[in-house]
Amino acid sequence: MERAEISPQFLQEYLHDICMIGVKYAGTPGEVKARDYIFDKLNGFGLEDVRLEEFEYLNYMPIAAELSMASEQQPIACEPLQHSANAATDGELIYAGSSKEELDALVARGVSLKEKIALVKTPFPFWMYPTVEKLGAAGFVVITDPPDNLIRVATAVVDRRKGTIPGATISLEDGELLLELLKKQNVKVHLESRGEYRVKKSWNIIGEVRGNESPEQKVAVCSHYDSQIRGQHAWDNVSGDAGLLEIARITANSRPRRTIAIVFFGVEEQGAFWGSTAYVKAHRDDLKNHCALINLDGFSSALCPQNFLETTPGAREYSLGVAKKLNWPVHHTGDPMPLSDHVPFIKAGVPTIWVHEGLIDPYYHTERDVLEHIDIEKLSRITEVAATYVTELVNLSKLPF
Repeated sequence: MERAEISPQFLQEYLHDICMIGVKYAGTPGEVKARDYIFDKLNGFGLEDVRLEEFEYLNYMPIAAELSMASEQQPIACEPLQHSANAATDGELIYAGSSKEELDALVARGVSLKEKIALVKTPFPFWMYPTVEKLGAAGFVVITDPPDNLIRVATAVVDRRKGTIPGATISLEDGELLLELLKKQNVKVHLESRGEYRVKKSWNIIGEVRGNESPEQKVAVCSHYDSQIRGQHAWDNVSGDAGLLEIARITANSRPRRTIAIVFFGVEEQGAFWGSTAYVKAHRDDLKNHCALINLDGFSSALCPQNFLETTPGAREYSLGVAKKLNWPVHHTGDPMPLSDHVPFIKAGVPTIWVHEGLIDPYYHTERDVLEHIDIEKLSRITEVAATYVTELVNLSKLPF
């Protein structure tokens, strides 16, 4: 199959148009605008069976958070930890580390978190929050580390439920002050987190390039089109959306052996992976025909120095071979981290390739994740890599894994 060249001009167009929508947080008008833009593009490219698949999810709309020390009149600036409990509590702060391993080691030494407010330092609080819940803590405070003293927003859980204890995120500067204070004395704080929970509807956007010989066999390539609560979120994940739109454009009129499924998932950020979980559930009878999933989530930032290629074990040798053939340097490889829409597919046994950058853009989940930080040359190269996986896997007479 002859494949058209990746167009930096078109990539720039998609990036600009979607970034200009602004916030695409699920449940906001921007989510619907992004959905409609992508839907119209797929139809314009001439894909077959372009459709919306609706699903329900538990929407969390943050309202406010409060963190204050009894000894200080001025509260500490903070944001609600999304999908944590709507509750207020008072308690003693205890530093619980920066990873689940550190937290486990703390507990192994006999330190109790019961009725304490756990203070942690991580960009991924959902790796620690559930353990802190089970240990009987009264609350959960996350020190985030983006530049410019910004506060990174995040979710407490990734199993699509309400958390049971309140949580908040704070800046690195305020977090370091609290850590220094904890070295000298006990610190008691008041913590409150408030958000609105409502069951809402969202959509996955799907189009196909029908296979010519084995149309029942599918190679799915995906991105998520929702964002976090403020800003453009160009890296996470307009970059992936732009790459996937370009792959859709260059393959739309091809005649592959197998079917290419182009899938834009909704509601990846909240709770999490609602759209991809709904897809796996709705297509469970067809998943045995999904030969592979290629996930595009978080790449082409000028501020990220490394390329990450994370795959299920059986797909690794092939994936690294393609990268080498294309002279695309891979700085890290391994099993896919449980951070994106590939998670439910891996659980369902679908071979997976996640092409992204590591570990995160410094402005991830902040209002400074903006278009100006996207490197078009990097975006073109990484889209070429992803497109090669797609076009090879749908045309090889025998699959390599």
